[in-house]
Amino acid sequence: MKVVSRNVDLPISKIYPHPDNPRKDVGDVSELAESIKANGIFQNLTVVGGGKGAPTADDYTVIIGHRRLSAAKQAGLKQVPCMVVEMDEREQAATMLLENMQRSDLTIYEQAQGFQMMLDLGETQDGIAEKTGFSKSTIRHRLKLLELDPEEFAKAQERQATFSDYIELEKLKNPESKTEALKAIGTSSFKYTIERLITRENAVANAEKVMEFLDGKLKKIQYDNRFQYKQIGYMPISKTLTEERQKEIDDLIGKGAKYYTVSSVSPEYAWAYIYADAEQADDTEKQKRTEQENRRRAREAKISKLERQTAALRKAFVKEFANREYIGKVTEAFLTSYYLDDIDYDEVAEVLGIELKDSESCDDLTKNPNYKKQVKQHPESVMLAMLLTVYEGTYRTAVHDFNGDYRRNDQLGEWYAILTRVGYRMSSDEIKLLSGEHECFREEAK
Repeated sequence: MKVVSRNVDLPISKIYPHPDNPRKDVGDVSELAESIKANGIFQNLTVVGGGKGAPTADDYTVIIGHRRLSAAKQAGLKQVPCMVVEMDEREQAATMLLENMQRSDLTIYEQAQGFQMMLDLGETQDGIAEKTGFSKSTIRHRLKLLELDPEEFAKAQERQATFSDYIELEKLKNPESKTEALKAIGTSSFKYTIERLITRENAVANAEKVMEFLDGKLKKIQYDNRFQYKQIGYMPISKTLTEERQKEIDDLIGKGAKYYTVSSVSPEYAWAYIYADAEQADDTEKQKRTEQENRRRAREAKISKLERQTAALRKAFVKEFANREYIGKVTEAFLTSYYLDDIDYDEVAEVLGIELKDSESCDDLTKNPNYKKQVKQHPESVMLAMLLTVYEGTYRTAVHDFNGDYRRNDQLGEWYAILTRVGYRMSSDEIKLLSGEHECFREEAK
């Protein structure tokens, strides 16, 4: 930086804000304007001749003093004291960024934009760290914020999101996943959302590796042609492709194995089914497959029964729930739920003990005198009943897959988190089922 003039009064009409000032909003300068009216400006503005903000080469662009310039205009000043300097664009960006940071005037998003501006001007992260005093890790984390959806980021800020929350988003690779998790920041479901999305991304990555491996080893058949063959195995393609699993596939090659895949709404539940030519089947193999299927069905039935029993416990709790002490927690859970479009009003009426005629709809429920009474006396009960219907929907509380193996259920975990916050006590079976530690998952199905 070269100082051209340390103290010169310049016409305020010839001084313009810098368009790249990291602080996008100078805020309310009314108090500062009153001070300037009474006492004048104590600290000179720093300006460059011409510059990005100036319409002509005879005008000036502010580098330091944007708030003072705005307040001076509001105070009606015609001239302001300035220090005129020469700076290249990189120096201007660094100076503005450092000045605002030292005054704690910037949001973390504005800091990130400032860092990116310096990078765009050819600065390195090492250079930014040296000039601003921020560590390279902080700079790197700030820059990651620019990858997020700006609109959703603004909403997250309103929910008092912390910087550590945003660092959690870096565990996700997919932009769509980050946006989904960003929507949950500041809510009770954020932790579960992050874990669920990490599981999904890992499942997708594993599925890609497994499919590539299968394509290189086996012939792929169409779903409609599967009855021409006999099934000799199946495997979840979303799990890690271990050496043991690779060996299993290699052993099938000699049997002329083929495969097809079935994927559900989520990649965590995608499967590959292995087939061989039908003539290879014999009575021994048929008997073995029959025994395996019988064991699988028995195991799956036992786990399903436990799931139904625990669901009954949750429903009984909600039916009896009426405690205004927890209205704040229930309201928060209700307002931050992503599943409210799935409310089953018929079931809500049943949980609340309200009889509806077959011809009546959810609109009729809201007009029902008993419903209105419960909304007035115990709104927390009504909201919890609605949450029950969206979290306990068909297949939403299952913690096992087709084989009876444990399948993590983040949505059920989120529902239990809500219930326990309002006084629910999980049974031993519920705790073990949710974590996958229940003995039913250790029973052999071979």
